[in-house]
Amino acid sequence: MADDDDHQVIDAPVPANALADRFREQRSLIRCKSSMSRGIIQEHRSRKVGGFVGTRAQHRDTTEAAILAAGLRLLAEGGSEALTVRGLARELTLAPSALYRYVRSREDLLALLLRHAYADLADTIQAAHDAVPRVDLRGRWRAFAHTLRNWSLAHRHEWLLIQSAVVAGPLPFTENTFRLHLLLIRLGADAERAGIFPSISAPRDEPVIRGLPVLEMMAGVEVREQTMLSGLAAWHLLDGALYAELLGLAGTEMMDADAYYDAMVSATELLLLGPEAIRPPESVDAPR
Repeated sequence: MADDDDHQVIDAPVPANALADRFREQRSLIRCKSSMSRGIIQEHRSRKVGGFVGTRAQHRDTTEAAILAAGLRLLAEGGSEALTVRGLARELTLAPSALYRYVRSREDLLALLLRHAYADLADTIQAAHDAVPRVDLRGRWRAFAHTLRNWSLAHRHEWLLIQSAVVAGPLPFTENTFRLHLLLIRLGADAERAGIFPSISAPRDEPVIRGLPVLEMMAGVEVREQTMLSGLAAWHLLDGALYAELLGLAGTEMMDADAYYDAMVSATELLLLGPEAIRPPESVDAPR
């Protein structure tokens, strides 16, 4: 009897339109579930990939900061001769192969440290210079000059790295490489507006500073070449004094380093901005 009932259920005819409706409902449900699944999977993948990329970028930043810090330690302890990929790997307790994606050679390491040194020197001098009122031209130059020495004494090996030619080929060009040149151009432009025109010039007709138009465009001002020559000459004279002091050249042991540099600052200020207006000394009776 039960079998008959079962057969009756199975054999019961189903209208064609009902089957079609049921099929459409099932297909719609499947599509809905599939769409939801794809959305969930895609969102999960996006979160996973985004998190991975973020983590990878953070890891790279952390690694590069550690490489820079270790490179600066090697530079401070042994000078530029101590800068090798193997030495850096030992400092970081890593295999040299683990550093190759960041630093492939000694030149890469030197370029990394040079970029840092240029940026740090430029940031430090720019901050000291900008703290002086714009109208105080002499104060701005003195801030430039004294901060240059203070930074150089505190970062001796980095300053020597900037001054030396330890990198094969041209130095790495960055926006920081010429920031101090731009500072000098703007100082010179303000000096010209104040009626100060340095008279230094080269005994030749063609331009001496061929890159001056580019520097002027970067600085957003124009200056006479004589003014820029005076600024560069003043800066290079200070660098010469620092070179003698930091390397202990012959004769420096006979001088007071602080007083000598102060005298150089005064001399370069005279070159760049002319004599400062001072009160003449009181007259005295001539000896009989």
